[in-house]
Amino acid sequence: MLGPLLDYPVSLRPDRAALVLAKSFLLPLALGMVVRRLFPAIAERVGNRLMAIAGLVLTACALSLLILHWDILIVARWSGVLILAGLIAISLAIGHRRRSRRR
Repeated sequence: MLGPLLDYPVSLRPDRAALVLAKSFLLPLALGMVVRRLFPAIAERVGNRLMAIAGLVLTACALSLLILHWDILIVARWSGVLILAGLIAISLAIGHRRRSRRR
């Protein structure tokens, strides 16, 4: 989808994308739901700490990738960087809105 916009050929088979999505997102989500259902007290106690640790790890990984692969930002040009920044902003807004509704 972004290949023509960025002048870079991108090829990814849908079955490979689905497998990566299932292993990296859906499986941990399902496991978390099962743990919360079976052990709600433990999940409540550990959940907040685990989310804080995950946020720190995600931030460290994002900064590391940015530092190691800064040259990709030059190849992607401003249109690609702005698309990425927009997606990040939308994701942060959704997370912030969902978090504020829980309180």
